[in-house]
Amino acid sequence: MGVQIPPAPNYRILSKIMIAKIKKFISERKVQIRHHARIQMRARRIRIDDILEVISSGDILEKYPDDMPFPSCLIYGKSNNRPIHVVYALSDEEIIIITAYEPDPNKWINFRFRRKLK
Repeated sequence: MGVQIPPAPNYRILSKIMIAKIKKFISERKVQIRHHARIQMRARRIRIDDILEVISSGDILEKYPDDMPFPSCLIYGKSNNRPIHVVYALSDEEIIIITAYEPDPNKWINFRFRRKLK
């Protein structure tokens, strides 16, 4: 008898759970903004409402599953027609904002794909 391989997780269900968790944290305003993010947001004139809009309606561009203490991801969205990238992590208790910025069109194609460095 061979090794038992557990069934693959149902990513659709996991995604729905994550989305529900994010919406719950946003509605409860359970959002921690790291010191670095707060400084960058102030300098770049990005409001917390911009961040929450991007997180709740944006698209995940990159996932960083090995980040510590929690896996994180880069998300792209728009707030008031302004493109914004947000790197955030999700703990069991809150959303953790790591940084936020307006993507540089010289480094990004359509704000979604990294340009190749020459």
